[in-house]
Amino acid sequence: MSLKTKTVEILTRRMLRNPAVGGYASLCTGPPGTGKTSMLLHEASTFMQRYPEEIIFWRDSPDSVVQYNRIGKRYQVLVEDGMDISFHNLSEGGPIDIPFKTFNSLYDIINPDTGKGLARPGMLTVLYFKEEYTWIDLLCHLRHCVGWQNVFIDELEDIIPLNPSRRLGEDRNYRMEKNLQFSNDSKQIRKGLVNLLTNTQSYYEVDWRFRNKLTFLCYLRGSKVDSESRIKQHAVDSLNLGDCFIDMEHRIYGKLKFPGYPPRFPLFEPVIKTPGGVPPVNF
Repeated sequence: MSLKTKTVEILTRRMLRNPAVGGYASLCTGPPGTGKTSMLLHEASTFMQRYPEEIIFWRDSPDSVVQYNRIGKRYQVLVEDGMDISFHNLSEGGPIDIPFKTFNSLYDIINPDTGKGLARPGMLTVLYFKEEYTWIDLLCHLRHCVGWQNVFIDELEDIIPLNPSRRLGEDRNYRMEKNLQFSNDSKQIRKGLVNLLTNTQSYYEVDWRFRNKLTFLCYLRGSKVDSESRIKQHAVDSLNLGDCFIDMEHRIYGKLKFPGYPPRFPLFEPVIKTPGGVPPVNF
């Protein structure tokens, strides 16, 4: 089987909507600046065009420049009620008005029985939670919802890290329990017609139990290749920007090209104040 034929088979599976097969989990890895976010944006854009009736959720890192606006104006922002959030204009300084709606519960975002809620099909629904681990609760919630759901998580290591670090005001045991919850529910999430597309700098930065449940591993230039993969390390090291090897179930692999998504101006970032005005600190 040629590389082109294998690539077609892999892309067909990534776009497949067959309830008997269910959804999938995908992880894209690569050093900073190799295009991890661009690849996620490309796939999100493809989903919006091919399946405009589906809902697409997007997680941006709350500690960096906003990325989702690189896809254009096809997004909405939903913020958990009670969050003190604003947006800072990095291009010109000062605040910038970014419209958003608030929600009280996951049921406000999408009702499992009706599939209706604040989330709208055919566009990115960007979510900001008070607690980042609520993304795990969202995934468990979505498996009970009507129809196909798609969740894109930029910087997955923030959600299910290999070694949950202690943050100010957080309990380490709780974070470990959430990792275990996600691992235990991963199969049911997939069967619940949820596609999970994620990225991280290193394959080894996320919880090993999640890594064992991946359908796809995507390697950008400079990624460290898993020992079970048929893809050779030297081939990944030789990739051009905008190229990606995709490993499906350690069975076959293909090669994909994706366009860049340059920054859109003005650049802006979220400013989130925690109770007491003290930002989270890693130890």
